Amino acid sequence: MVKNTQREEGDLINRLNNMTMNLKEWNWSIFGNIFQRKERVLTRLAGVQKRLNGGGNHFLMRLEAELTNEYNLILE
Repeated sequence: MVKNTQREEGDLINRLNNMTMNLKEWNWSIFGNIFQRKERVLTRLAGVQKRLNGGGNHFLMRLEAELTNEYNLILE
């Protein structure tokens, strides 16, 4: 994207604005709304942990591990 911006015609401000817009679109298409994903995972994780306080459940324990891994990936 940077190379394409350097090759574009026009003044520097317009080229930088175009690059900024393109990078934002790329970021959204690759990562989505990271804040929504993080909040969704945290909400689900809290619900699972609340249910686990009442006793062990293999499905919920596995789900908790998966959600924790997903949360850690989001933080990376």
